[in-house]
Amino acid sequence: MKCTKCAKMGWESRAYIMAEAQTLVFCPDYYDESSNKVRNRNRNVRTTHYHCSNGHNWEEESRK
Repeated sequence: MKCTKCAKMGWESRAYIMAEAQTLVFCPDYYDESSNKVRNRNRNVRTTHYHCSNGHNWEEESRK
């Protein structure tokens, strides 16, 4: 992982994970009659908070 702010300025840095959180809500699959397909409505999100050695902070969200 690289700090995008440092990379834009040409600086070297190290990125550290400061915290990570994930929602764990049960979201069952459902059958969509209009398309005749089984759909997944998983709305769980993982949020990761980073800090770089030059003092920048940012977070990233991902869905799985």
